[in-house]
Amino acid sequence: MYIITSEQFTQLKEIERVTDFVYKRRKIKNELMERIADALGRKFRKAQKTTRVIDEIVWLATDRGFSFPGRETLAKKLGVSLPTVDRATRMLKDSGEVVVCYRENPNSNGPKTPVFIFRSHANFERIAAVLNLRDNEADKVENAEKPTESSDLARKTDATISSPVEKHDDINKLIDNTHPLDKIVKYVTIKVNEVQKRHPYGIRYLSAYINKTLDDLVQRAKAKVKAEKARAQQRKQAVYQPTGLIWYDFTADTSASQPTSQRKPVIDTDDMFAPLLQAVARIKGVEV
Repeated sequence: MYIITSEQFTQLKEIERVTDFVYKRRKIKNELMERIADALGRKFRKAQKTTRVIDEIVWLATDRGFSFPGRETLAKKLGVSLPTVDRATRMLKDSGEVVVCYRENPNSNGPKTPVFIFRSHANFERIAAVLNLRDNEADKVENAEKPTESSDLARKTDATISSPVEKHDDINKLIDNTHPLDKIVKYVTIKVNEVQKRHPYGIRYLSAYINKTLDDLVQRAKAKVKAEKARAQQRKQAVYQPTGLIWYDFTADTSASQPTSQRKPVIDTDDMFAPLLQAVARIKGVEV
């Protein structure tokens, strides 16, 4: 357990904020939460109340890279129990993304409030310099607070790691065997290596992360099949082609069906334009 003295804590609070804009802080929070979620896997997604506590702790740390909300404060603000707050603290420790230290309590020999320091934040190096906390010392802080796993537990953990083969058949059925097993295994390996690079302590819940990665593949395959079916349906639909206008003389039928006495006289266009033609001829002095 690493205790932060009052002098060190004062220096921490003097560290400059990386931003005061809400939208930038929200972006930082999303990035930090994504790293924590990747490290914890299914354990993170299942614990909804605990995730709310983690979200609040991360949000408070977005500006300077650390936060120090009290247990009672978090429980009251979020409407959760103190054990839920404690579980959130343990999950942050387990993620490897957070170093949890404790403020010195001037009124007793025990620690006071936990201080959550985020490794991926831009201010981590400055915080580590103030606390004289280097990577190897941070490792000691984390390892000192984690129980040592027995060999039996380790073997049990290894046995629970699911193989990509289990979901390979489902994926192949969806995408017509266009992605053979070796490609799926290679894809999962690449994703695991990417997370390993971001998290120097590795993936604590590897089985959950593999399951999440394969679930994402299945969902993408389903979306692809659905889109292909929609396009095929559109191609099957008949394309409407206009045949042109059909002219029909309704007046002729109407006139033919009427008695002779009721029919309108047919207009003679020559007689209709004769007066006009004669007038034009007279003006020009031409006989019509």
